[in-house]
Amino acid sequence: MKDEDVVRKLGIWGELVDLALDDDHITIDESKLLKNILDNAKVYRKLLDKAFEDGHISREDKQQLLKQRKKITDAAYQEAKDDNRITDEELRILTKALEITKKLEINEKQFDQYWT
Repeated sequence: MKDEDVVRKLGIWGELVDLALDDDHITIDESKLLKNILDNAKVYRKLLDKAFEDGHISREDKQQLLKQRKKITDAAYQEAKDDNRITDEELRILTKALEITKKLEINEKQFDQYWT
């Protein structure tokens, strides 16, 4: 599966780009922030796919997913503050990243029946 397909499957690309394009352009800092979030989201999706390869999600799988969800937001925050300031648009993107990770957490709960 192509990386672009992974991002689309997670349903986050459009939401993030719309926020970044709020002022009709994407700055270099916003571009770096988007890339950071999307790269970590791709890792999350790959971990989720790997967890389901054997038909169940182990405690270790669950911990890896939790760790990666946290990394999505933590790494994004670090990227946003890298230049010692967070713009309003970057803040909206970070807020959306938090919302997305919360949705991922909620979606994981539907997999409870597969945990071992």
